[in-house]
Amino acid sequence: MEDYFGNYLSDAQWQIFESGWDSELQNVHETIFALGNGYVGSRAILEENPPGCRPGTFFSGIYEGTRSLVPELVNAPNPLDFRISVEGEKLGVKAMRVLKHKRILDMRKGILARHTIYSNARKKRFNYQSMRFFSMHDKNTAVMQVYLNPLDKDATFTITATVDTSIMNVGLITEGRKRHVTVIEAAQFGNINYLCTKSIEKGTLIAYANQIVIKKGKRTYSVPGRAFDLHLKKGESACITNYISCHVSGSSSMEKIKKNAKTSVARGVKKGFDKLYREHCRAWEKKWKRADIEIYGVPNIERAVRFNIYHLLIAVDEKCHDVSVGAKALTGEGYRGHIFWDTELFCLPFYLHTNPAVARNLLLYRYNRLDAARKIAKQKGYQGAMFPWESADTGEETTPSWYKDSSGRIQKVLTGGQECHITADIAYAVIHYFSVTDDTNFLLDHGLEIILETARFWASRVEYNSRKKRYEISKVIGPDEFHENVKNNAYTNLLVQWNLNTAAKFCRDFQKKYPANVKKLMSRINLLPSEIAKWKR
Repeated sequence: MEDYFGNYLSDAQWQIFESGWDSELQNVHETIFALGNGYVGSRAILEENPPGCRPGTFFSGIYEGTRSLVPELVNAPNPLDFRISVEGEKLGVKAMRVLKHKRILDMRKGILARHTIYSNARKKRFNYQSMRFFSMHDKNTAVMQVYLNPLDKDATFTITATVDTSIMNVGLITEGRKRHVTVIEAAQFGNINYLCTKSIEKGTLIAYANQIVIKKGKRTYSVPGRAFDLHLKKGESACITNYISCHVSGSSSMEKIKKNAKTSVARGVKKGFDKLYREHCRAWEKKWKRADIEIYGVPNIERAVRFNIYHLLIAVDEKCHDVSVGAKALTGEGYRGHIFWDTELFCLPFYLHTNPAVARNLLLYRYNRLDAARKIAKQKGYQGAMFPWESADTGEETTPSWYKDSSGRIQKVLTGGQECHITADIAYAVIHYFSVTDDTNFLLDHGLEIILETARFWASRVEYNSRKKRYEISKVIGPDEFHENVKNNAYTNLLVQWNLNTAAKFCRDFQKKYPANVKKLMSRINLLPSEIAKWKR
């Protein structure tokens, strides 16, 4: 039996396998095999959308708070919905007997390939193979190609390729499932299908266009609409390619986003699958040249390291200047897609040494929300800037104040007020970035202000113990994220001390080198030399 996609894939050292179908592992594998390009992420559900699956299409930085305690990353309509029925039965892992099933995530090329052989109630076999990717070259483009053939008897397949608008955010026990977008236009322009949705709270437009191209024998043709029949003789195969474009509005009008979506998909069809594939692979190759780590003699460890790198590479796009990396990146709804300290401490160092522009953008995300951090500090009775434990699009504190546990009891959430080490973590990340890049302009324009305002916060947050003649910090949660109301957590205290000393040092050093810049900054934020002198105590 022909393997239609084998020649497209890298060798085994770049592959993660799924062999056989196990419904218990379905949701886990949807995360592991996720695709993306930093602009959009897609959970690796099977195309037929089997029961129990968790579809997920997430656009970087798109949050909504409709019917939620706090804003959450929007789970947008799924553009890869692809359903087939034959002889009255659905072609799917739950509906038919699965004789063979294998999926491969090619991490080097950002491709998900699949091969499944089904047997229906009449014991007739059907061969299904697919490959899909979200282009790393053109971030608005995705493509999926499917090969289909009956192995034992002529068959007529009914195929539906749609954008699934029934998708909802799963939500918590107290909130239930939520749909954050509503359809405002569905239309057909020749062979191009178009769908535009609008987020309920903020009015963000998310638009899709797709076109189906079929190759059967020597004939290649497009089909209008989203549903069609395909008759195949025993052993005959057909290639079905779904060209997709995905666009988020930003400041675009409805007409402009429609034009962009239609133009993108038409351009993809004109290029064809193989050219889109080559462009996509070249873009991935550039990323791996900067990021790959080769470990000789221990292939499993090398593959595991590459798996981690792969997910960091699909988490953020260097061209997106005002977003960050959430706890689950763009692979799931966990923690509502919020940004934590993990981004600055654990993710940023990778980007810093492989793509410093991304690291800079992650810090700009924090700088652009410095006023929100100042507001948080002021609300709590402190000076300077206190960054939120959980952040979404605005920089406001998005940690829920309570939750309902599995027994139905209301539990307080203290991390939003007590896990304040994140403020020093962000200051640390600024200096880490500067120490590697020597980007003085960034420090003068953005970073120094973060360092000074975070130090200012800590100077107002610490408490002086006159008996022990020292400053202390009470009621905190340390980096274990578990023990509450801790007094003098070692990690927090040391990093706060570093934050205060470093702010004083950099302010002094930069006053000598760039006196006009520092004077202007201190005047703008009303920072007095007497304040800085206290930081060095």
